[in-house]
Formats: sequence, C-alpha cells, structure tokens
Amino acid sequence: MKTLLVYNICGLGNKPPLDYYIKCIDSFLDQDFDDYRILLSACKSSPHLVNDLYKKYKDTISYIYHHEVYTVNTTFNKSVQEYIKE
Repeated sequence: MKTLLVYNICGLGNKPPLDYYIKCIDSFLDQDFDDYRILLSACKSSPHLVNDLYKKYKDTISYIYHHEVYTVNTTFNKSVQEYIKE
C-alpha cells in the first residue's frame, strides 16, 4: 500500500450526518488511485453510527474508534500509529 487516506469523524455535538459520511467515503472509493487504503478514524461517535458504516463497507475500509475526546491532530496520529501496528 502506498497511501493511507484517513477520514476523521467526530461524534461530539449535533446528530452525526451518516448520509454525508457515506457520500464522502463513496467519493473516496470512486477515485482512480492505485494502491491505497481508507481508514475511518471515529472519535466519540456512537456505536450505532460506526456499526451502520461497518454494515455498508465491511472490510472495504479500516476502522479505528477513539473512546476518549482528542483533538483532530491527535486522533489522526493515533489512528495512523494503530493502523501501522496492525
């Protein structure tokens, strides 16, 4: 794999826009890139939301869930580190 595309989402605040997340992930998957992987980095998102995304994408993308509140740069860095470990 040459490229890891990290898509950060956050469950704090208003109701998460599931349809918007799906639209974005679909647009990433529609790209004509070679040798890349999409990593969904979810900070404090509801388990229901993450489950809905998993039902749609299964193993097409990878998932990291952050149970604690972090800044976006921290969730990005932690997600990349955890992905590399796997």
